[in-house]
Amino acid sequence: MTETLIWLPISAIAREYQKTPQMIRNWVRSGFILEIGYSVRRDVTGHFIIGVPVSLYANFANKPIQPVVNQTQSL
Repeated sequence: MTETLIWLPISAIAREYQKTPQMIRNWVRSGFILEIGYSVRRDVTGHFIIGVPVSLYANFANKPIQPVVNQTQSL
């Protein structure tokens, strides 16, 4: 069974890890973001969005007010 994901912009991941958005883009391109348990998609504008499992998102210190995509919305 697949865990539900919270879809966040790169800027939210950058804030959480105290990195620049460019560094997070590098993580996406290199595949490192997948190795730490996240998923990656592009939104309708072509920007990367990061899928964070709910169990990992619960530990985020800097939670954004609103995720990019509603959890029940299909992409």
